[in-house]
Amino acid sequence: MTEPLMLLADRYRPRKFEQFTFNQPVIKRLRGLVDCQEIPHLIIQGGPGCGKKTLAWAFLREKFGSIVDQIQTESIEIGQASKTITLNVIQSPYHYQINPSLHGVYDRTIVQDFLKNLVKYRTVNQTTCPYRTVIIDQADQLTQEAQQSLRRTLETYVGSFRCLFICRSLDSLIPALQSRCLIVRVASPNQKETQQLISAICQKEQVNLPVSYLKMLIRHDSGNLTQILCDLEILIELYLKSESPKTDTDVTSSRTEAEVTKLKYTQISPLYQTAEEIVMLICQSSDLMAVIKIREKIYELLIHNSNPTDILKAIFNVSLRATTDPKTIAEIIQTSARHQDELEKGSKPIFHLESYTVSLIVIIKGHLMATSASSAKVPSATPDPEPEPNSNAPPPIKTDTTSKIKVNPIVKKPVSIKPEAKKKVV
Repeated sequence: MTEPLMLLADRYRPRKFEQFTFNQPVIKRLRGLVDCQEIPHLIIQGGPGCGKKTLAWAFLREKFGSIVDQIQTESIEIGQASKTITLNVIQSPYHYQINPSLHGVYDRTIVQDFLKNLVKYRTVNQTTCPYRTVIIDQADQLTQEAQQSLRRTLETYVGSFRCLFICRSLDSLIPALQSRCLIVRVASPNQKETQQLISAICQKEQVNLPVSYLKMLIRHDSGNLTQILCDLEILIELYLKSESPKTDTDVTSSRTEAEVTKLKYTQISPLYQTAEEIVMLICQSSDLMAVIKIREKIYELLIHNSNPTDILKAIFNVSLRATTDPKTIAEIIQTSARHQDELEKGSKPIFHLESYTVSLIVIIKGHLMATSASSAKVPSATPDPEPEPNSNAPPPIKTDTTSKIKVNPIVKKPVSIKPEAKKKVV
């Protein structure tokens, strides 16, 4: 029996390989590793909400059994010269899950101290499993120093533990770390697979939701299953339970797609609402004083634990609707790609996001000023009349470069310019 207070994303989360309806080649590849006694270090890479962590937990259940569900949360204090760091660890008898990237530049010390303390203790059953598995979440957010320190650690303590890295992009991982791991790429489900999954969930929940709403969710969330299920739950709560329509026709006639999209941007996804306010400040700003207001809104999103990369993508998607000029759109895309790369490699998100908004101000304001200048300069229908010649003005001077004769308009007789006479040498 399912828990009534669980969200749809947690209630219908797959727990075994048989419950996955997509990424079957990846499932087949991991199923082959389950039967092996020795497994390599793994990197599970995929987009947001595609099921990377769910796939990792299903792999552990298939490998070690249901004992991995006997988890407990523990706080470990790691001492530093200047401060004490508290690391939250989710652990079971066979695995650990940590996220060192939450602690910024201290992630190198956290990784080294945690792994060195881990190898001091043996596993519960040395015959069946002589090593533990360490899941490092958001591995692409680790600093370069932490990744460099893991190179030697993975080789030295390979008999004591295996690392399972979960990341969104491989660009932020150093090549030396990738070469020591087996890379498993998890693709996001396509629109057909996502629609079948949502329809099956609606049928189990006994909810008759129109197909147009399902397509709208799929189009706006672009393969993020976690976000799709969260939006689906809110949409069911807002439309079906509040209005209680009888047929699909009543739902479609009562709410248009534009209203549903507006609801998503305001109530379901407040990130896009703040992004629209930021882009509005960018378009309406007369000077760089608007950066102060933009900084406050970015800080508000970061305080509410919004991913900096998601903030940049939301601002990028909204800014594309602010202009229709192909040249300006190309500049926005190029600037967004450069700042996203700097954001993923840097350590202070506020600096990169603020620099990104300043670049958008320069691009969008330059486009608006060029548009206003071209509209103000309208060519006249009739050409301007030529000015009448002034009789009192002297005629222009004509010069003949071939004969070296200067024609003076006052003196009618042409005057020849003779070269200087050669001096006689006595």
